[in-house]
This record gives sequence, structure tokens and C-alpha cells, in this order.
Amino acid sequence: MTEVARTQTASDELCFSIRRKASIVARVYLTTNAVFVLALAVALLASPEVPLIKRLVLAAVWTLVFIPLFVWGKRRMLDSTVKATPEGLLIYNGMRRHFVRWDDVAGFEPSFRPFLFAVRRVSGGSVTMDGMTPESFGQRGPQEDQLRELEAYWHRVTG
Repeated sequence: MTEVARTQTASDELCFSIRRKASIVARVYLTTNAVFVLALAVALLASPEVPLIKRLVLAAVWTLVFIPLFVWGKRRMLDSTVKATPEGLLIYNGMRRHFVRWDDVAGFEPSFRPFLFAVRRVSGGSVTMDGMTPESFGQRGPQEDQLRELEAYWHRVTG
């Protein structure tokens, strides 16, 4: 059986989150970038050719730019979830929460973002489900199994 990043609670809810292998890849990516940025900041601060005040200002700007970028990346790549309840879907895409009632769900479709699915709404538009990810390096099988499971839950809940 394939690894599935899903839990089913006693209150008849489905919860999907970033897969373990995909989260490892995202953590390595974020850590590598953080080490690179930190190394550049240390090199900048240690540079004797640049006046101290300029080094401090550049380090402050560097920090103000990259810390929010890393927080955004972590939230977007690691914290996203999809929770199906009898009332509807609660989708957290790392930065914003969406609640889509079952009577507003027209179906599911591929997202405009690669490798992701979206909820197509009756009221128009769609919401990408970042918490339902493929395995590492785009292996879609387990993700498609999750989508089938979510569709079955939707049909069971809505009758």
C-alpha cells in the first residue's frame, strides 16, 4: 500500500496534508537556501572593503527581505492542508484559509498550478488544494487515490 498523508478522525472527517517525502524535499530546499543566504550575509558583514554602516544596513535589508520569504515558503510548502467535514471543505493553502460548502462544490479538476488539484465551485472560480500533493518528483498515483477518496466522501456526504 502506498504512503498516504491522510488521517480519518472519529468525527467522520478526512484530513490531507503534504506527503512525508515531499515535505523532506521541501525542508532540504528551504534549508539549503537559508544556509546560502546566511553565508552571503556573513560574507557581507565580514567584508573589510565595505564601510561598517553600509554592511549593517545591507544586513538589515537582507534580513527584512529573506526572513519573510522563508516564512512564506515554509507555510506554503509544508503547512498546507485539506480537511473534509460533513459541512464542506476547509482548505489551508499556507497563507489563507478557504471554506467551501458541499452545495458550492461542482467537482474537482486539475489546478492552474502544476501537480495540484482544485475544487471547482458552483458560484464560479476554483480553489487550489495545496495539501493534496503528489509524491516526490511528481509521482501522481497516491495523489489521484486521495482525490478519488475525497470524491467518494463528497458523494457520500451529499447523498
